[in-house]
Amino acid sequence: MRSYGEYCSLAKALDVVGERWTLLIVRELALRGACRYTDLRNGLPGIASNLLAARLRELEKAGLDFIAARSTQPSRASSVRGGEPICSVLYVERGSGRLLGAQLAGRDGAASRINVYAAALAAGMRVSEIESLDLAYAPPFAPVYDPILIAATVARKALHEPG
Repeated sequence: MRSYGEYCSLAKALDVVGERWTLLIVRELALRGACRYTDLRNGLPGIASNLLAARLRELEKAGLDFIAARSTQPSRASSVRGGEPICSVLYVERGSGRLLGAQLAGRDGAASRINVYAAALAAGMRVSEIESLDLAYAPPFAPVYDPILIAATVARKALHEPG
């Protein structure tokens, strides 16, 4: 496996996932969760079986072990009209509970909420720390328990960490 030989965190990440097909394999594992090898291979049309096996061994050797926790919550308090669902996917490192990435999709409020995850990633926060954030509450803009907090709770429970 090639290496960029730098201490930059992005270069280190590319050392692990920068090889051809590796990032697509990580995507499939995140979307499918635990699955059979043939299911994984079917999700990656065009990859040779021996290459898939080699990339999986490299990922395992690098210690890449994460979960993808999904949740869908309303963007506003239920008493306020105009709220839309916000779908969240948090990628969390197994063992440490550290946030590795996040995706949000929704028509109402997703664009502003993703900044909370950007700050959490920059700070190296664990999902249990995100779950404890004190976010602003105003019924026209957010429910009492913001979708960010609920997504972090779902992720922590998926890791089987105590509350």
